[in-house]
Amino acid sequence: MLLLDVNTPNECYIEHIAINEALRGKGIGMLLQHAEQALLDQGYTSWSLAVAEENSAKHLYSKLRFKEIKKIKSLLKGFFVGTFQWTFMQFFLSQRLYGKIE
Repeated sequence: MLLLDVNTPNECYIEHIAINEALRGKGIGMLLQHAEQALLDQGYTSWSLAVAEENSAKHLYSKLRFKEIKKIKSLLKGFFVGTFQWTFMQFFLSQRLYGKIE
């Protein structure tokens, strides 16, 4: 992970996720919800990701119950991706609530 080293045992870190603009709002959130069950089945207790500060996907991750843990400035990511400010988000699967994401 280029941003920080906070992964714990049984944590799934989403390294990269990108959705074509034409496919946004077409059910990717539901696919991520299904991934929660797969993670539980494999013994994971949490999953986490880092999202660019200005990325509109932060709203989706919040709806999926990811919590903002901390703000991060990464010169390395900034050099490669062009974005220096990131938000580290995490969701503990033990807090999973069933229901449809709207």
